[in-house]
Amino acid sequence: MSSHAGIAQAHGGTVLRDSVNGQTGNCRVGHAPGFDFAISQASRDAMLVQLADGELDLALGIFPDLPKDIRVETLFEEDFVCLADKATVPGKGALSLEEWLSRPHVMLALRPDANDEIERALAAKGLKRRIAVALPHWSAAVELLPGTDLVLTIARRAVGPLRSFRELRQFAPPRQLQLPKMAYQQAWHIRKDSDPALNWMRDVVMNCCRPEEK
Repeated sequence: MSSHAGIAQAHGGTVLRDSVNGQTGNCRVGHAPGFDFAISQASRDAMLVQLADGELDLALGIFPDLPKDIRVETLFEEDFVCLADKATVPGKGALSLEEWLSRPHVMLALRPDANDEIERALAAKGLKRRIAVALPHWSAAVELLPGTDLVLTIARRAVGPLRSFRELRQFAPPRQLQLPKMAYQQAWHIRKDSDPALNWMRDVVMNCCRPEEK
């Protein structure tokens, strides 16, 4: 890894952003004399190609299907929560499986046919949801929810405080879905295993994702 570091995160990179923002005392990216950082967003498939081609030093995201020449390190595990307008959620604060499936959904993705962890879990049970809107940015997705019957199912860390969205309610996905926990990871090519600069960068990212000691 040269003094110019290429780092990309998946389109749902809000998860890492919020984790880092919550642990700023552990982050030292700003104290890296001689380093220039180019940070971008891309799909997980595009990032794996860029790692293989040497266009990218480090990728951050969820990588269920890895080529043999890509190494990964888990930063944290994450589960899913749902968000919807309070007026459209029953008083008990959750939706049944039938209600959840009948509602239009917002999907965080670069394209509507993306086969993410939620779609895989649904397919394994022979189920399908209707994706009414697919877009790559968390903030835009949340702003679509008030005053509609849309449902957004998203990684818990990506939610953050809902003070600006008092119309929304957070609730658990239907338990029958058995949505798996996600391993949010950093990935690099094996040819970079012994690169001291990349090893330093990986340590920085890992420290940013660790809870601060009380």
